[in-house]
Order: sequence, then structure tokens, then C-alpha cells
Amino acid sequence: MAVWGNVANVLGSPVFLGLCAALLALLLLATPRRCPGFPPGPPALPLLGNLLQLSMKDPMPDLEKIAHRYGNVYSLFLGRRPVVMLHGLLAVREALVTRAADFAGRPQGLMVNHVTDSKGLIMADYGSVWKEHRRFALNTMRNFGLGKVTMEQRILGETAFICSHLEKHCGAPVNPQELIHSAASNIICSILFGARYEYEDEVLTFIINSFKENAEVANGAWAVIYDTLPWLRRLPLPFQKVFRNYDALKKLTRGIVAEHKLTRTLGEPRDVIDCYLEEMEKRGSVSSSLEEERLVMLLLDLHFAGTDTSSNTLLTALLYLTTYRDAQVLCQQEIDAVLGERPHVSYDDRHQMPFVMATIHEIQRLANIAPLGVFHATTRGTTLMGYHIPQGTLVITNLTSVLFEESQWEHPRDFYPTHFLNSRGQFVKPEAFLAFSAGPRVCLGEALARMELFLILVTLLRQFQFVWPKGSSKPDLRPVFGGIQAPKPYHLEAHPRQYLKDTTCSEMVQDRRGELRDGAGQARGVPRWCRTGEESSEMVQAGKCRTGKESAGATTVIHTRGALFRRLNIHWQIPFFQRKASVRGWIPEETMRKCSPWTFLPIMFSLFTAAGLWVVYFIAVEDEKITPLSSEYKGSGHKPPPYISIAGNSPPASCVFSQVMNMAAFVGFILGVLRYLQLKPRMLKPWMNMGSLVALSLACFGMTLVGNFQLTNDEELHNVGTSMTFGLGTLFCWVQSVITVKVNLRNEGRRAGIPRFLLSGAVTICMLLYFLLMAQRLHMHAARTQWALVMFFLTFLASFAVEFRHYHFEIVCTDDQDPPLSLSETFSEVSEYQSDQL
Repeated sequence: MAVWGNVANVLGSPVFLGLCAALLALLLLATPRRCPGFPPGPPALPLLGNLLQLSMKDPMPDLEKIAHRYGNVYSLFLGRRPVVMLHGLLAVREALVTRAADFAGRPQGLMVNHVTDSKGLIMADYGSVWKEHRRFALNTMRNFGLGKVTMEQRILGETAFICSHLEKHCGAPVNPQELIHSAASNIICSILFGARYEYEDEVLTFIINSFKENAEVANGAWAVIYDTLPWLRRLPLPFQKVFRNYDALKKLTRGIVAEHKLTRTLGEPRDVIDCYLEEMEKRGSVSSSLEEERLVMLLLDLHFAGTDTSSNTLLTALLYLTTYRDAQVLCQQEIDAVLGERPHVSYDDRHQMPFVMATIHEIQRLANIAPLGVFHATTRGTTLMGYHIPQGTLVITNLTSVLFEESQWEHPRDFYPTHFLNSRGQFVKPEAFLAFSAGPRVCLGEALARMELFLILVTLLRQFQFVWPKGSSKPDLRPVFGGIQAPKPYHLEAHPRQYLKDTTCSEMVQDRRGELRDGAGQARGVPRWCRTGEESSEMVQAGKCRTGKESAGATTVIHTRGALFRRLNIHWQIPFFQRKASVRGWIPEETMRKCSPWTFLPIMFSLFTAAGLWVVYFIAVEDEKITPLSSEYKGSGHKPPPYISIAGNSPPASCVFSQVMNMAAFVGFILGVLRYLQLKPRMLKPWMNMGSLVALSLACFGMTLVGNFQLTNDEELHNVGTSMTFGLGTLFCWVQSVITVKVNLRNEGRRAGIPRFLLSGAVTICMLLYFLLMAQRLHMHAARTQWALVMFFLTFLASFAVEFRHYHFEIVCTDDQDPPLSLSETFSEVSEYQSDQL
């Protein structure tokens, strides 16, 4: 009582009450408030604002929900900093176009400002310095061939290196990430530095890795912490890596500038650096903001923006075109029809390739490279859609909401190139396509990016067929969220295409059956599966369908531009892909068939068998027929130890036990047969496969003996069944582990081989311990080891789900007059089908 009295005295003291009042006042002062007329938004917390209401991994769904509640113009607080969010085309267009000057500023005090010392071009605030440098950058890039033949030559020259690299790895899985990043970096390097680097060059590798590391930090939570909690900026946290990388990049760039100052020739600029240095000398240091340090930051800004955005869009394009093979084939047909025998594509050819242009723009829309754009700030107090926004307010344009707005796009979440085609098959660009933003702050490299995307993609599609490697899992089309989004890493295979050089497009016509015919009407023997969409990646890899003008996924073969446009006008009103509910659109048939109903058979077998055995155990424990596993065995005069056989020895547990063991034996035998048929076409030494099936079959027979002959009925036969189950089951595990690694079915051996060896070792150790502990009369430990042995064995059988996902059903409809298939014929066809699938 004395203690509680002291506590009451402290709580009631004036000092404590004063501290509580002061703390409450501080919290109220630290809670951000909206000014009158400011856009509405969710309530904010002291110090943190609305940060806890947003997912750091991907805040876009959270922003969507807030917009639905508060409207297309709403506000948030990042810490104590107010932010106005613009959602949808109307709000974004009014801010960036109608009131362009009011929203042309850039926010200050963020990490990106401190890294660049506010001297770069991208994050420079709106004013005379920014205008002068943007004008210089546009004029210089235009003088160096932007939109001219010279720029085409730079891009096509770099594309040749990409093609050469893919040819060296023809037919093998390739990760295109480093290749595309290096190529995009080299293109911008040729403009900025007048130099090209080999893909293995240390300088190029260092630049790309530094940009990548900076992007990872900038796209994560540490950048948000830096921007919202200023008192943490001095601590050695991960965002310090960005400053170290940028210092190293600035040092490297200064060295390149110094080299140019020594080697340049007046009046003969080689690149952007020479042009800037020459312009500095012309204008002088008094009347111009051009200076060497701003040149360094300008070069880094242009290099970063010209590398990451273009390369990530190209990687997304390869991802989508490899997934949606029909679109890839239609693009190749249009490219072949337009280019004919010409060696290179020209940027002017885009006007004759509406479907290619529509596909590229649809990929840009879905890639959504800059989901929140580059942040803006108001240059003066202004109004937007009835709300007052003070000067200097941070404004974020949610470009994702525009590119996926349901009122602007027919199928906003689907891959649907028709978004950019009118009813006559002509390319059109909707107003809601704001992949490069809009207004005076529109992306500086828009023209270069468009040229890069068109020339590189057309060249690659003309020379290669892109397919997924055998055994690859379903591609994940969802990008990694960030200031600049990137697709998840993936591997693909590039197979060279073979052109029909002996016949021109004008000499070919198409009949209703989709057969390729020349001018005389003679069939040229197009394979049936090239027309029906049944082509598989294995056939492409075998070189059977590599003609550049044959359809590898469309319903018919199209060879002339007129036929292509007729197809577009008639059939593009509905998707020509098989529709499937997903996050991003259509899933082709070859992707949908990656998973099979047989996948669940091993898993359900193991789960139901384990559940049945544990039901038997709990029934026996409830009836006090055995000692619980958690207790200690007290000798022969008490309840017997909890061996599985003893648990299922007496009714009612014995009834359940016999049913569980019989069902497990039957389904286990089916698993063995299916596994045998799956491996049969791949096994060079069939005796291992057959031996594995025999071992499992005898082990399953042992299960029936264990289940039907309890210890009290026939102990000798019961023990024979136990020995068969454990001994031959262990042998089956080891044989299958070896087969898994040797066959490496669809590259699954690397995934399942090591776990199966570990499980086989666990089964073997448990079996040896079981017999050893029984001999030593340590019955409780022996019983526990027996239960562990059975669980490990069931887990091993469940692992077959990894390979069984490649099993597929096939339903065949025949006339009543056809004789029914016999059982042997049915199994023969199943074996042949599995051989084709493998």
C-alpha cells in the first residue's frame, strides 16, 4: 500500500502534470495541419506524417485508395513536408500544361538535391540557369544528329554489338540485363564523351554499377528517411553510399573533361563536352551560368537519364514480346514486309509500321518507367481544380494513374496494342499517353529514347526469335517499384531467324487455310503447327520454324501489308490472345500450360497420409492404448510405447489405420508409375528407372501388409511388411535422388536434387537409429525416430510436385465409328505425349 501511495503522489504532483502537458503540446505542435483551401487528405501523425499509411515496397495501391476517397487532387505529409498528389489525366494535364509555369519548379532539400548540389539539369529549379542549360542541351543534341542519319548510325552500330553477343549465345539462356544496360550507356556515351567502351571495360562497368546502386537506395526506404527525418542525415546509414558513388562519378567525369580540354580543336566539336567548353569561352564567365562544375553535373544527369530509362524499357519490351509470342510474330511480319531485302532499318520506316509502333508504345505504357514522374514544385501560389496551393509546395504527378486510367484506355491492365491503332489500322497516340510527362519539364531525351526503342527492337526482332528457356517458370510481368521502375531479372533464348530471300512479299498470297502459296498458287509447305498456334519453344530451338515470314503463334499466316491491315481491322476488336484474369493482361497458351493438376497429387498424398497416421495416434492416446510421444515409457507393466504399428493395433484406431495404409499404398503405386513414365523417354539406362519403380511397388505392397495384418493377428507377416516398407522405401529414395541429378528434368534437378539427397540421408539415419534403439530397448526414442522416418519419407514423395507440374491432360474427341482405344494404346499415347513435352 505504501508503494501505491508513493506512485499516486508522483502522478499527482505538479511536476509530472506539467511534463505531461508539455509533451502533449509538443505533439500537437508537431502534428502537421492543412491550410484553408489546401487539398484534403488522410489525417497525419506527429513527426511521421502519412508515412505509415504507405507501403515502402509499393505505395501505388495505397495512393489509389486515397485518391478514391479524397479525389483526384489530395494531399499527404511526408514527415512535416506537405505534398500535393495529382491523380488522373485531368488533374495532371491542368497542372503540367494549362498551368505549366506555376508547376515547373523542382523541390529543394531532398537527397537528390544534396547529391547534385542543385547544379544538375533534371533537379535544377525553374529559372534562368535551368532555361540556359536546357536550351544548350537541346541544341547540342540536335546538332549531333538527334533525329538525323548520324544518330541512326550510332544506334545501329551499337545494336550490331548486341546482335553479335546474342549470336555467340544462340540457343542458350541469356540474362539480357547487363547487355542492354551497357548498350544504352554506350549510346549516350558516344554523344556526351565521343567514346565507346567495350562491355567488359572497367569504366563502363563502374558507371553502370554506380547508377544501379544509387537507384536501389533512391527507390527504397532510406531515401524517404533521408528526406523526412533530417536529423538522421549525418549518421553512417546506407544512403551515404549514394554520396560516395556520386563523388567517384564526379571525379571520373572531371578527368574526362580535363582530357577533352587538352585534346579538343576549336571549331571542331566532337561531343557535348567540346560544345559546352566552346560555349563557355564564347559567352565568358560574366553573362553566362555555364561553368565547369555545372558541366560535370549536366553530363551525369544526361548519362543516368539516358541509360536507365531506355535500358529498362528495352528489357520490358523483350519480356512482353517473349511472353506474348503472337505480338512478336505480327511485328516480325510487318518488319519483313516493309524492309524486304534492305540491310538496315531507318527511323523513317516507323511511318510504315503502325503495328510495331503501337506495340512499342503499349510496352512503354505498361512498363510505366517513371510511375510518379519527376517531382515538381510550385513556382508561386496558384490554384488547381479549386484548391489553393502555396509557393514551393512539393507536387507529385501520379503518371501511373494516367497510363492505367479506366476512362482513357479500353483495357488498362492488359497488353493490348490496339490502344494505339484506329479502326483503319493506323497508328495514333492517345492524349493519356504521358510516359515522358508533359509541359516544359517534359523528358529531355524523349526523341532519343523513341529512336533507340524503334531501331533496336526492329533490328532484334528482324534477326531473332525470342523464347523462354525450357523448364522456365511463368514470367513475372510486375516491375520492381522505384523512381525508375525496372523489370525483375529474367533469362531468355534468342534463336536466329532465316529469311525467305528467294521470294518477295508481293509474290505471296494467302488462302483461307493459311497455307503459304506463291503467285502460281503452288503451296510452299508451311508446317501445320506454324499456322495453328501449336508451335513450341522446342521446335523453334530445333530449327523447324525459323522462317522470318511464317506465323509461329497467330491463327493464320500473313505476308503482305494489306493482309496484315485486313487482319487488324477485322480481328483486333477482340484480343487474339487467350484471356486470363491476371494483374497484367493476357497469358498465352504456352504459359498457361506451365502448371498441371498432377502437381497436387504428391502433395495431397503426403498430407492425407500424414494426417491419417496422426489421427490413428491421437485415437490410440485418447483410448490410453499407447504412451504419448511427449511422455516417458515406464516399463512393460504400463501402456506400450507409441510405435505406429502399436497405435493402429486395436479398434477403433485399427480400422482407420488399415484404410490409411491401403489408400497410401494405392496412391503411392500410382505416383511411382507416373514418375516412371515421366522419366522413361529421358533415361539412357532404363534399369535405374525400372528398379526404382519395382522398389516403390514392393514398398507399397509392404504398406498393405502392415495395414491389414496387425501385430495381434499376424506379427511375423506384419514385421515383413514393415521391413519391406522401410528398406525398399529407403532404396527408392536414394535411386530417385541419383536420377534427379543425372536426368535434370527441365533443369529441375538443380532445384530438387540436393534436398532429395538430404531427405534420403535423413530417412537412412532414422531407419538405422530405429533398429539400433529397438535393440537397446530404448523404446520411446525408437518410436519417435520411427515417426520422424515416416514424415521424412512422405516429404520426399511430396517433392515430386516439382516435376509433376509438367504433366498435362489431353482430351480427344472422336467419331462414334472409331474403335475405342485399348488400355495399352492409351498408355502408349501418354508416353509419346510426355516424350514430346519433355
